[in-house]
Amino acid sequence: MTQTCRNQAELATLPIAAPVVPMINNAEGLDLESLAGNLMWNGDASAFLDLLPEEPLFDLVFTSPPYNIGKAYEMRQELEHYLSWQEDIIRKTASRLKPSGSMCWQVGTFLGKDEGG
Repeated sequence: MTQTCRNQAELATLPIAAPVVPMINNAEGLDLESLAGNLMWNGDASAFLDLLPEEPLFDLVFTSPPYNIGKAYEMRQELEHYLSWQEDIIRKTASRLKPSGSMCWQVGTFLGKDEGG
């Protein structure tokens, strides 16, 4: 039976089974064989990807990179450097995506000075 929620309060009352997803913070002693399934990497994505074999591994990649738009928790970079860094990570990730896989890449909105930013 499908339930439809009409508001946030009702949504909060629904039973939701959340799978346990291991969060990995550093690669020291990382056993790649034990990573089958879901995981969340909290760290330098480029360094983590460099540890993995260059073969189709991922069914789904969902990212939340620094947006480089001036958020309090991020260090802004020159736009060209930021884009080059993101391109490198996208390339490394895409080469490890299964043919049937999907990638969800979150981005921030950037407006140049001549566009109101």
